[in-house]
Amino acid sequence: KNAPTFLDELQDPNQLNVNREAISRLEIPVRLTQGSKSPPVFSRVIDRLTGLIPRVTRETIEGAAHVPQLTTPERYVQVTTHALRATV
Repeated sequence: KNAPTFLDELQDPNQLNVNREAISRLEIPVRLTQGSKSPPVFSRVIDRLTGLIPRVTRETIEGAAHVPQLTTPERYVQVTTHALRATV
C-alpha cells in the first residue's frame, strides 16, 4: 500500500533538504530518538539536526532498530514517558 508514496519520496529532488533557517528558529523543545541498531546514516542525520535545533534532546534506545516505536514499543513508551515527565 505504501509503495507509491515511497516511490514519490525517492523521486523527490528535495527529499534530503532541510530548511535550516526554519529549524534553527524552533521555539519548542524537540526530542530526537534513535535505535542502537539503526543504520549509521540515521545517527549522522540526528547529529546534523542536533546542531541546528536550539532546544533539542537526543536519546538512543538500546536494542531498537530504525523505528524504535515499532521494534521496541514498550521501551520507546517508557523512555518517551520519562522524557515528557521531565519537561512538566
